[in-house]
Amino acid sequence: MDEPIRPGSGPMKVLAESFYCRIVNGLHIVSFGSGEEEFRFALPLSASKTFARALTKQIQEIEKKTGQEIKDLGLSDEPVISPIKMDGEGEGSK
Repeated sequence: MDEPIRPGSGPMKVLAESFYCRIVNGLHIVSFGSGEEEFRFALPLSASKTFARALTKQIQEIEKKTGQEIKDLGLSDEPVISPIKMDGEGEGSK
């Protein structure tokens, strides 16, 4: 059984406010930003795939348990639809 994560014990915990990831030379490079600091990690692709599956599974469990969908903010390379509508835009405009 996995040991639970206990706040305040073990290594320092940092709230990641942003992340960036790319695959370089067969490694998945992940960078987490917190304030002015940046923390980088390199993972084998197999570990990244396992991490993604585990993370997805845990998020789905949380959504099922709470009945609320966790909003996806989109990836940095995906187009974002602006919530702001200018005059003449929106339904019925051509």
